[in-house]
Amino acid sequence: MKKSAGGFFDLQAPLLENLKSFLMGYFAMLQPLIRVLLACCLLASFAWAESTGKPRVTLLTTDLMPGVTGHLVPGFTQAFDNLYQKRKASIASGLSSELAQVSLKGGPSPNFTLEFSAFYFRDCDPCTGSEAKAKESMLVYTTLTDPITHLILAKWKLESVPWSVTGEADPVEMANRMFAEFEAKLITSEDLKAKLQEVTKLGSAVLTFKPKAPADDRPMKADGKRRGEIRIQTLPESSHDRPLGENPANPLTLFELGCRHGLLVDRDGKEAKKVTFKGSDYVADPGSFTFDYITYDCDQVCERTEFFTLKCLSQNGEDREQSLATLEEAFACTGYTLHLSYREPHPIYGQVQLEATWKCVQVNTGKPGEEPVILDMGHTDSGDLRDSTGKPLYPPYRIAMAEEAGMVHLSMPIRNNEPATHRFSTTGGAYAPIASTFRIDFREDYLTNPPEVIRVDQDVPGHTLCGALLPTGIYLTWQFDLWADLPDLGPSQVFTIEATPCSNLHKEPGHVTARLSDAAVASMREGKAFTVTGSNAKGASYTLTATPQK
Repeated sequence: MKKSAGGFFDLQAPLLENLKSFLMGYFAMLQPLIRVLLACCLLASFAWAESTGKPRVTLLTTDLMPGVTGHLVPGFTQAFDNLYQKRKASIASGLSSELAQVSLKGGPSPNFTLEFSAFYFRDCDPCTGSEAKAKESMLVYTTLTDPITHLILAKWKLESVPWSVTGEADPVEMANRMFAEFEAKLITSEDLKAKLQEVTKLGSAVLTFKPKAPADDRPMKADGKRRGEIRIQTLPESSHDRPLGENPANPLTLFELGCRHGLLVDRDGKEAKKVTFKGSDYVADPGSFTFDYITYDCDQVCERTEFFTLKCLSQNGEDREQSLATLEEAFACTGYTLHLSYREPHPIYGQVQLEATWKCVQVNTGKPGEEPVILDMGHTDSGDLRDSTGKPLYPPYRIAMAEEAGMVHLSMPIRNNEPATHRFSTTGGAYAPIASTFRIDFREDYLTNPPEVIRVDQDVPGHTLCGALLPTGIYLTWQFDLWADLPDLGPSQVFTIEATPCSNLHKEPGHVTARLSDAAVASMREGKAFTVTGSNAKGASYTLTATPQK
């Protein structure tokens, strides 16, 4: 059927040609990008596959003239070596396997070396002429060596069964006969493969840990800054205390050292939870192979134990994971989870409700008769808290300031003013219309303070904290600075909620007793759970539960 000019079938061919040209140009434009993407994929797969190499073995024996005991037939040793020169490449090839490539001297830098030695024994009487009678035998040694450590890893001794010959000795015939015996007595590729697998078999390693700074005792303080040193003391293979056959040009093993909470520092100074190194790195410095470790921050990770692991990720060209060592190191990081529930019918601000949770509040009541240390005020700005002797600060401690008179601190300072979780609300009262703007200000310049355990050994009259008597006792204090957007005034501080040891303040709204009962103190000394309750004359009350963190 024929269409008129301008019809569908008349236009189809040009349209198809235009589409074809467009697609060809489009794919041509994409070709460089496709090549780049393919190259990246190939490189990535190559890098993964080549994380370790397969063992390279070099046959070091370039000339092989047997040592002769007894009668020496002139020309025999040279004829034997001539055969070796013709056959040595084939011998090396025959010793190769899917595990290891054996090459002649002058090839790639090896992980292991092989050497041959041969000895010929000829006892004859008479030794020459047609009536000559002789007994002959052959002894072959094959030696496997680690060229880096120069350790002899294996030595095979293969001896032929003696045989008798008669007649005048022909050096070429002897060489052919002896070389056939020599090849028959050589180790096989399976023998070599099995021995390489044996000597590169990894055993259990040993990890040790110590503080890097002499002033830091164990258990170390976990403050996110202090450094320790994790040492790989032994990393055995076979019966040796280090990996064998390791060559920087072709490393056979790839290891991973990891920690759970802190950070390790690799050879380039990068910080990470896992670092890798090659067996050749360890062999270069086996006596003091260490990595720096940066402690975790106990305020953020309340764990008393760090876990170190050492694994093999790849060996002999095969990516596989093998656990080699674990180490648990205790750190000075134990604490309580504190949960506060506070209620108060405030005369101006309505029904006040506050919930807050703090984690890892570290408490140490000290041993009976233990004298508190003194906080070194010169280190407070850096955050590296130390006592006056230069050691890391641990409670109990005092602060040498007039406003701290009579007070002993039994808990570590909490650097973060904001609790792990909190919820605050008010309902009713004179400021009900702006209740949604009420909030806690956690900035350091204001009055919010995290929990702190304080001991007062004797009454302190006229104390700065109270403006009156500071009574004897043990207290768990905390404080919240509350703000709101007031009409005409904007953001303003409105009131404070606090647990205070100052009994003269307990008649004021927002101030409740911080005193711990004898039962709570006894539980705290033993690291057990305890509960604190408090109230004031204005109807405020709270419950604070303290649960030891595992």
